[in-house]
Amino acid sequence: MNPSLHSSLRQFLVALAFVVWLPVTAFAQETELTGDDLLWETPLWGHSLNLRAGGGYKDNLLLSNINKDQSYSLTAGLDYTLYRMPLDGTQFYFLITGDFTSFPEGRSVDDEQLVMTAAQVKKKFLGNWQASLDAQYAYQNQVYDASITEADVQTLQVRGHRIEVRPGLRRNFSKGLWTEVSFAGQRQMFAVEEIDDYWEAGPRLVLGLDYGRKSEVSVSYSPRLSYYDTRAQFDEEGFSLPGTSLEYALHTVEAALRHHFDEKRRWRATTKLVYERVNDNGQGFFDYARYQAGQQLRYRGDLWEVRGSFKWNHYLYDVQTASFTNLSRRSRTTYIAGLRIERALGRAVRIFVEYEYEQVLSNQPLDRYRVNTVQTGLDWAVF
Repeated sequence: MNPSLHSSLRQFLVALAFVVWLPVTAFAQETELTGDDLLWETPLWGHSLNLRAGGGYKDNLLLSNINKDQSYSLTAGLDYTLYRMPLDGTQFYFLITGDFTSFPEGRSVDDEQLVMTAAQVKKKFLGNWQASLDAQYAYQNQVYDASITEADVQTLQVRGHRIEVRPGLRRNFSKGLWTEVSFAGQRQMFAVEEIDDYWEAGPRLVLGLDYGRKSEVSVSYSPRLSYYDTRAQFDEEGFSLPGTSLEYALHTVEAALRHHFDEKRRWRATTKLVYERVNDNGQGFFDYARYQAGQQLRYRGDLWEVRGSFKWNHYLYDVQTASFTNLSRRSRTTYIAGLRIERALGRAVRIFVEYEYEQVLSNQPLDRYRVNTVQTGLDWAVF
């Protein structure tokens, strides 16, 4: 057995004990009211906290077709939200979400963590105008497939930080029509030598239409530039060019539809189509086109919630070949299918089970892999 088993079990039991202990203390203190509590009674502000714990199984921890490390998993996580209602035209939203996953029987991967925070401020002015400012931070310690944009790296466990700031301006017109322009600046930092840090920045233009039952359809275009800190360009044969610096120009076109089928919005379908073009600033070794289609269908009732999703990605490279002996253009196709089922066990507790299947097909043998992941657990709405 992996020597980290006892440590992983202790971490999981501590998290589970915290989930159980918190409602007891909340019940004991529910009759007390302090000055700080009065702030939350005003309808202008609100907040919520959800805790979750569970377990599952993953059959390919390294996303590899050679070394298929596998293990059962123990998970713990939380979501905290703070929001301000736009009663005077100013809206604020803050979210922090985190998940810890332990793999007690994993030979190469002991655990993974993902923490994300997001803050957003919106302000209406001059009737139909709205200004916004978004800020996001993410920390990840996960197995990452870097083969899409890297020449000599496949999959590896990566620790990294991402920071993004996006100011925006929106104009609402009559009959639900609206347009929005924003500009995002992003910094990605990795704590591994195999992947280089980079900056990315660029605008995004969106044209949208709101229609019945809070449904929405939109199209967007986003040109961006990525600048790597130390990474060099490659020639057409796949060899590094010392003394050069690598940059990417990315152009993304997206069409999205969110449609509610009934007045209570129990049934919802979300559709997304994406085309992305990537060109490097050298001899084009990293140039590729990406096509994406995604579909999600959700049902939300009084007790049950069910979500099914499917996503297809296809990458076609301009210069890279399948291998030294197979000179056809490198191609890669990803399929991801998922299903999540939740049921309420009371006013605050829900049980969930979810399954995800991912498969990568490619004319490069090392690109190919498949992975099955199943999770089940409890989610408790503390407040």
